[in-house]
Amino acid sequence: MLKPDKFSPNLFPIDLAAIASILGLFILVLLLLLSGNICQGDRCWVDTRPKVAQFSWDNEVIRAADNAFVLEFNRPMDHQSVEANLTLSIPDKPEITDPLPGRLSWAGRRLAYTLNFPAPYGDRYQINLQDAQEKFRGSNELGQEMQPFEAVFRTPDRIFAYIGLEREEAGRLVLYNLTQQRKTLLTPPNLVVTEFHPYPDGQSILFTALDNSSTRNSLLEQQLYRVTTGVSLALDPQERPPQAAGQVSLVLDNETHQLLNFDLSADGTIIVAQRISRENPTDVGLWLLRQGRDPKPLENQPGGMFQIAPDNALIAMAQGEGIALLSLEPGAEPLDFLAQFGMVLDFSPDGTTAAMVDFNRNSPEMLYTRSL
Repeated sequence: MLKPDKFSPNLFPIDLAAIASILGLFILVLLLLLSGNICQGDRCWVDTRPKVAQFSWDNEVIRAADNAFVLEFNRPMDHQSVEANLTLSIPDKPEITDPLPGRLSWAGRRLAYTLNFPAPYGDRYQINLQDAQEKFRGSNELGQEMQPFEAVFRTPDRIFAYIGLEREEAGRLVLYNLTQQRKTLLTPPNLVVTEFHPYPDGQSILFTALDNSSTRNSLLEQQLYRVTTGVSLALDPQERPPQAAGQVSLVLDNETHQLLNFDLSADGTIIVAQRISRENPTDVGLWLLRQGRDPKPLENQPGGMFQIAPDNALIAMAQGEGIALLSLEPGAEPLDFLAQFGMVLDFSPDGTTAAMVDFNRNSPEMLYTRSL
């Protein structure tokens, strides 16, 4: 009779499970180590090659204010190979070889590309990067080639708005899409538009108009309206349809005050209107309108043309023989007075400088000359 070997293993189910787990982990680690090298074209079992982790303009609609994008990699990269293989193109216009010239700069694993000039409107752009290699700090050797990267972004269609003069367009706000060669009448025939300011996102327009169906037909009887343009901010408008064009809403009526003039802030969050009280015609001043709030008088001295600064903190307004800088806080004292200027043309985007007109009142020989 054979005796059992006292040294033979006596395996329990938990031992078998542990051995199977160890073998499974060993195979998984082996696959992870080799999978980056076992690929068919661009397809790997588990792709361990370096890649673009984030692209700041991915599937975005960029505008003139967007002057730089950022590519972030998940590994340190060889700068030279990335810069040599990065390409920008317009798929619909392959004859244009360098549509967005710019400058490259690095900060760790982040690559910034700054445009030399704003991207032209009306185009769809594609960015490609492949064959670039990783390179770790302190090493002179190049590592694996990165996973091919491709992304798209676009600029808005080339669109402008105008007040029509003839036939069915007369007195109406008209939107013309140059990219699609399409014209849209935004306002109804009963509203005669006198002035307008587009919102920065292009999806609506703020305008003043007279209602020719009303018994009041003076220019001072105009009211403030907002109308949708139907412009889409999505990369593919069919995936996220915009609000229908031509939807008009009343922003400020003329029941208690008549409307003289208005301005819209650069970011579209603030409206300033110049109004006259119907009960007291000497009560002329600026009113502040914010989204979802009642209009508030700024309680300042009367003046002429005005403009909101880009920082939304002050207004430049013609008063007497100069330009007054007024706070947007109701009841606040004037911030400054520029006596040598008579008109504000525009502010720089950051609000630090402005183009103004000097009427040369202190120079008799230049009395009929205006200086910029």
